[in-house]
Amino acid sequence: MFCDPFNTAGLIIDNGMHVGFTPEVHDLIEHQRALFNCPEDLYDRLVYIGTTGRFVNKHVFRRGNLDDPVASTSTSGATHLFEEPGALGEVARLASEWFERHLTRGTPGKA
Repeated sequence: MFCDPFNTAGLIIDNGMHVGFTPEVHDLIEHQRALFNCPEDLYDRLVYIGTTGRFVNKHVFRRGNLDDPVASTSTSGATHLFEEPGALGEVARLASEWFERHLTRGTPGKA
């Protein structure tokens, strides 16, 4: 599940996330947003993102810094089930680019 530090490696790898993180969840029907302090609000957030087709994760911020997201959804308007044609492929492509750019530096044999 996105934003669970046990499933989302970036939340564990990034030392800046040890102070916690703030997911921004968007309501696609009411056009509102909610911010959660995690890990404390992790279960409260589950109530929202478990409603398929209505609530989606938009950004994840380091706690205390809402100006610079450390993660964002990559397909505007996509649900977390990636039902839209091509959405999952686009997310996979962007994720692959991110990992190549950020996780291969300093690796022996890599540029």
